[in-house]
Amino acid sequence: MEDLKVIDLMAVNAKNRKVVKFTNIDDETFTHSYDGIQLTLRSGAAQAMPWMEADHYAKHLARKMLSKQWKERTKNDRMKNELKYTEEEVNELKGQILTDLGEIEAPENLDKEESKKREREALNAKFIPKPSIPEVTKKDVIEELKKRGAEVDINKSKEELLVQLMDLEAQGK
Repeated sequence: MEDLKVIDLMAVNAKNRKVVKFTNIDDETFTHSYDGIQLTLRSGAAQAMPWMEADHYAKHLARKMLSKQWKERTKNDRMKNELKYTEEEVNELKGQILTDLGEIEAPENLDKEESKKREREALNAKFIPKPSIPEVTKKDVIEELKKRGAEVDINKSKEELLVQLMDLEAQGK
């Protein structure tokens, strides 16, 4: 009997370490809380997080989307007994929302909010690629200033020229 308890605890601990990508597949921003901490993701955005947390969010996002579809489908003829959604439909959408990424070690012992914040930062750093930002050269800035008809002092630093370009941008030029 004790062996079963150990196996069950091992399974629970493994689930707690499982990391997934939660993607907001809805066409609206999604906001919901888990364990008293709020998450807001714009449409199409993704967040790496522990499976248990992501599964909670995915369930609520799927229910939100299915309820919205039900309202649209039945707006003129609502039947009080018609189900808005089934668990099968919820689970099907959850399959589109969640993507397995791997496993991590348990986070260190911090207050709940700080722990979640650090955990999300670490997961995103490991599993969500950062968009590449192209390096802008001084030559690029000079060309852009000239395109906009500005006088360019090539003796200025790249940073000074960027300030000049930002000022033009603010003026709508």
